[in-house]
Amino acid sequence: VQVTKESAVCYEVGEFISSLQELKHVVKVRFASDVTSFGASFCMKNRVEIDGASVENQEWTYLAVGCPFRTGVHTVSDGKPEEIVTLLPHVCLEVKINGPNVNLNTGIQAYQGTEGFTGFMVGQDVDRAWQNSRTVYVSHGDDEMSERDNIRAMRLMALSSAVSNLMASDASLPFGGYLSLGTCVDSIALVQQALLGRTSMYPIMLHGVFRSHLLFCIQKLRQTILSELESLSLSSSQSTVMNVESMKRVKLELMSLARALLDLPSDLTVEPSDTVYACERIIATLPSESPFAVAEKAISQATHVLNHYLKVIQMTNESEVDPEIKESKVPNAFISTETNAIGTNNGMESESTVTIPLLNGNQTELHVTEDQLMNAALTLSSSDEETAENDH
Repeated sequence: VQVTKESAVCYEVGEFISSLQELKHVVKVRFASDVTSFGASFCMKNRVEIDGASVENQEWTYLAVGCPFRTGVHTVSDGKPEEIVTLLPHVCLEVKINGPNVNLNTGIQAYQGTEGFTGFMVGQDVDRAWQNSRTVYVSHGDDEMSERDNIRAMRLMALSSAVSNLMASDASLPFGGYLSLGTCVDSIALVQQALLGRTSMYPIMLHGVFRSHLLFCIQKLRQTILSELESLSLSSSQSTVMNVESMKRVKLELMSLARALLDLPSDLTVEPSDTVYACERIIATLPSESPFAVAEKAISQATHVLNHYLKVIQMTNESEVDPEIKESKVPNAFISTETNAIGTNNGMESESTVTIPLLNGNQTELHVTEDQLMNAALTLSSSDEETAENDH
């Protein structure tokens, strides 16, 4: 496609966004989330007092609707474990374009939908203050990406959508792969992970079997491109689908998606090493102000658990952990282990360190031992004074 007759020919959506930006269009791309009701809405007629009697008038008020989700992460209330319950979000890659040639009156959203399709859809929705007003609509990261990230995010989203739709079609998955391949959350978390090396989305429910199938589909598309590139190198003909440079970019981004798929966390089961990252993402996905009491409670509980883990880890770092462990690095992974040799009174002993992503602050990774995580989990029910005494 071409934006104008004089502009460059675009073979994929990343090139299209690049062309728009070169032609002075304002392109805004961001990761966003809000509370989902899966399209369900409830409302009731307002009632007014007339001559002492309550009667209905012709005005309607929306009732807030949410879908609770058990996280598997526990905190302690009144000495008893209490599971954190959050609300399922709707997550999307939101795109807005304004300029001399393309001027959208509404945004475009990209995600995996219940309609049986993964890709770009009209972002227009019913105006519900409890769901999509500015106070409850969560922006993940900056409201605007850089021009370079705009291009990459759109290219990754298009490729991820193609892989998901190909997988759903080849395997005849119900609902176009929705639930089998995760939900809108998983589809956007994958793109965010590939673009930024981390994700702030929760909950991620894509599991092992279908991750493997998606990796196979990525490899299938990549192999098709490699074969086409090899064929073009042996002849003087031109591809009728995509030029060589476009194919090379697509090939590289497919590898980015494959790496992201391997690094993406799973929230179906929460191990001690997953707790900090899970709590950060629970907080990041929920609005800071919400009409739902369960959302405010989830943020409070997740913040408590997060602060407790970080405090216990910090205290043990200052008193017990070998400097060699503090400085260990785990390449290309967010939650992974690396074995280190630690000197003890009995000789050399192996101990694993765990790398946990941190979404806020200057520090992006936390390297801790499994014993530290266990200590944090076991002391969650203790008071701050008890925790300090135990660690001392």
